Amino acid sequence: MKTDQDASRLTQFLRRRYNSTRKALRKYWALKIFRLIFAIFALIPLIFVAKDPDSLTITDADPRNTRDGYIVVNGSFRPIVANNSFEWSMLALARATAFAMYPDIFVIFFSKCRATIAFLSCTPVSMFLFRDMHDVHAYCGRFIALMVAEHTLLHLIRWGFAGNLSLVYKSTAGITGLVVVYITPFITYIMMSDRMRKAIRFEIRKGLHYLFYVFSVTLCYHVPTTALPWGGYIRYVFATTIIWYTLDTIYVNFFLTE
Repeated sequence: MKTDQDASRLTQFLRRRYNSTRKALRKYWALKIFRLIFAIFALIPLIFVAKDPDSLTITDADPRNTRDGYIVVNGSFRPIVANNSFEWSMLALARATAFAMYPDIFVIFFSKCRATIAFLSCTPVSMFLFRDMHDVHAYCGRFIALMVAEHTLLHLIRWGFAGNLSLVYKSTAGITGLVVVYITPFITYIMMSDRMRKAIRFEIRKGLHYLFYVFSVTLCYHVPTTALPWGGYIRYVFATTIIWYTLDTIYVNFFLTE
């Protein structure tokens, strides 16, 4: 009898877990598809363009640049050397986490563009808008925070194994990344933690949340535009979204009423 009850409880538990997982996977499924598309695009140059013909390595024609952790791409020094397949794998994962954030960056800014949303709500486009803008904003914020942490860790592992940790403070990518990693917890984690939300007044949390301006402007310089077409989009993505959001907010404050 007890065995039957235990089996029944296990079955119910597995069924609940299955339904919960299926529901989680279906949530914002279109956004997840776009993440996957962008992540795959990030791997294309590593597979077909930048790697050596005989191995998963990325090195510069000048051994001195390779030793310092750089390769020259369209005249710019990029800290994306991969001396072996392990470093190549870390670089591939790092690029995937970076590119996967692009759809969320767009959505997280769009979700707070009240004037734009109000206009689109009166058009046929409204059928495709998110129903709960606050929920999708928080959802994308959590994902971006996670990807920033993973992206940074993967690069640190790669640079560490190559003996080039000094790139953290010697390269533009390292310096800008360090700034972003430092301020990200103030933008996202204090909003995500129930304990911090209770301990820190809303006005302070809201004020710290505006560090996203520093976050966005800093990342505009994270990768040079000379990396195009295989990289360097981040400047245009953040410049477009931050200007769009700012103009929308100004319009809301001066012309829209509650």
